[in-house]
Amino acid sequence: MAQVKVACHGTVRMVCTGSSNISASTLARQAATERVFRNITGAVVVTAVYNMTIGIVGSTIKTGRLTTTEQALFFAMPYTVLVSCVVLCRHVFSSFVAFDMVEEKSESVGSREATRNTWTTAGVINALMFTIIQSVLFQCPTDDKSTLISVWYLGKIWFASGWSIIGICESSLYLMYTDPLSDTDLAQFIQDNPKSIGLPTVDLAMSLLLTVSAVSLWFYGQLGWFLGVVLNLLWPMAIFTIVNQWRKISLWHKRPPATKESTPTQNDTWT
Repeated sequence: MAQVKVACHGTVRMVCTGSSNISASTLARQAATERVFRNITGAVVVTAVYNMTIGIVGSTIKTGRLTTTEQALFFAMPYTVLVSCVVLCRHVFSSFVAFDMVEEKSESVGSREATRNTWTTAGVINALMFTIIQSVLFQCPTDDKSTLISVWYLGKIWFASGWSIIGICESSLYLMYTDPLSDTDLAQFIQDNPKSIGLPTVDLAMSLLLTVSAVSLWFYGQLGWFLGVVLNLLWPMAIFTIVNQWRKISLWHKRPPATKESTPTQNDTWT
């Protein structure tokens, strides 16, 4: 029986495998997870930099009402790119999240209980997020709602509101349509619709990212570009904290039962 040391977010684990194929699969899974979270981190960085650019330009250069041409150039075209990127990220990450959430499911936990609890939790949090978004939807950062900052603020808040509504509706539909199904039929439904587990959670993540980036634009309009930049650095730090904790949870794996051939010592487990 082979032993493989696997480094995982600051710890070293002894993984006992009967063959090299299993250990290679474990390492490949961890590498794929790390790659996904690097992409998430990169998306947050790009969003923060682009958001800062909008805030600085809107509070120093384009402070007045935008003309029709400027609306198309500074908002409509880049906003279309933003929408396309968000939709693409949702499509890509939903498969990862769905598999990642059920990867370590215990045999004692039924599929029906785990799946429906996931949908219920995502639906409730999306509903709370939607309530928060509605409270700030029409609080424009500038007196004139046609300025660059206000247009982007309203565009992002409205987009975030849409994802919350989608998350609520998806969770409700999944719960209602799977309620009459038996455990066997529910397992078949999940097999035929694997993304259904992860979509409401990804919708929540998209809504959160768009909301905090939009709210940061409010500071540019109210406090100017300098304090706007300073405060614009805070929300990526909060998102990075969430992503880092999510990464640690994602990389966690259940340890196999200890055997005489391989019993991890304290130094192997905690390093």
